[in-house]
Amino acid sequence: MKNKAIKSLIIISSLNLLIAILFMSWELKHQFLTGRVMLLTIMTLELVGLIVYLLNLSQQIKHISQRANAIASGAERGPVIDPPSSSFYDLNNALNQIQIHQRHQQITVTNITDELVGVLNHLPVGVMVIDQQQNVTLANRAFSQMTEKEISTAPHPFTDDVSNAALLNMINSALMSHQNGHKEITNFQRARTWDAQVVNLEGAVPAVVVILYDITMLVAAKQSQIDFLRNASHELKTPVATIRGFTETLQAGAKDDPETLTDFLQDIENASQQLTDLVNDILVISHVQMQEAGEIEPIELADLVQQEMGHWQLAAESKQVSLTDQIDSQLVVVGNRQALKRIVSNLISNAIKYNWEAGEVMINAGSNTSQWWLEVSDTGIGIEEAAIPRVFERFFRADQSHSNQVVEGTGLGLAIVAELAATYHAHIDITSKVNQGTTIKLTFPVTNKKN
Repeated sequence: MKNKAIKSLIIISSLNLLIAILFMSWELKHQFLTGRVMLLTIMTLELVGLIVYLLNLSQQIKHISQRANAIASGAERGPVIDPPSSSFYDLNNALNQIQIHQRHQQITVTNITDELVGVLNHLPVGVMVIDQQQNVTLANRAFSQMTEKEISTAPHPFTDDVSNAALLNMINSALMSHQNGHKEITNFQRARTWDAQVVNLEGAVPAVVVILYDITMLVAAKQSQIDFLRNASHELKTPVATIRGFTETLQAGAKDDPETLTDFLQDIENASQQLTDLVNDILVISHVQMQEAGEIEPIELADLVQQEMGHWQLAAESKQVSLTDQIDSQLVVVGNRQALKRIVSNLISNAIKYNWEAGEVMINAGSNTSQWWLEVSDTGIGIEEAAIPRVFERFFRADQSHSNQVVEGTGLGLAIVAELAATYHAHIDITSKVNQGTTIKLTFPVTNKKN
């Protein structure tokens, strides 16, 4: 409307000027009056000035309209600097202030959004946001890693990133029926287990939020606990049944025979010792699981090893197994004394149990600037190659049929060694040949009491 009014005014002014020019031209031909020529010039200049003013006014109004539209749409435009005498000085100044305020608000919102996205990317849970058009508007780094997908930051269908059938069903239910979901999902292709939650967000901007938490290790730990308790219960039954069986037999009258009484009491003692060993090993396992690393201190390794060799000397002599060590008496390591004693004791015990009559057990150790190591070797029955990866599993016992020997034990000795070694960041190497012997080497990082 404003543009039409301006154009009409320009047209009327132009017609008036044209009429005046024709009239004055006719009079000039007849009268040649200088004053009329001057009047014509003045009127022409006034008209031109009016036209220029109106065109400039139209341009300013157009520019202000464009600025207002740009501000409303959030587009960036530079400020307009008018002299105070301008008719639009106050208006343009107000628009400049609005634009500055809007820019500050946009910067603030962008900074807050970037910070929140940064926090989201450091969360250990996968997060995806889906809008009502079923497009992904946000996904953090963890979600991308869990699904093994490179997720675009541009809006796109969520089906591009989610392929698990159970998770798709949960998302579709949330989008179509507005139903929240919580379920444990197994991704068999990647051998992973997720705790999945799908939540409807009601509000000014409705959305569906998908949250994935990788619980693979928790599920494995839970299964490991179940297996451990099942195996421990099974192992406990044997000595308990033995003690109960012999006790009932003695009570039934066998105690009246001195020779039988002596044999049965010895069997009960052996079963009691087996039960005690098993309970002690289970307690050690539980302490290690609770990460009770204990205090560390300087330890003279040669003295500690010789003490444990003395503890097992009778067991070695019963099989005519020789125990020897080649450890520098000056070698001092830093570690937890009780843990290291348990490691050395279990390795020596294992080497004696699985040795031949008149066999040998050799213990060696050494160090350099970055690490120290302990090595226990035997000349025993050895381990079949297929069984080597499993020797550190709890309650695992290798097949001994090739040796014609029956070895008693809890099945936890090497498992305890492995878990204690892991607690102190030690690496284990094992080499073995059937009927020739086994060598187990533990390599520890050099540390000191401060670190």
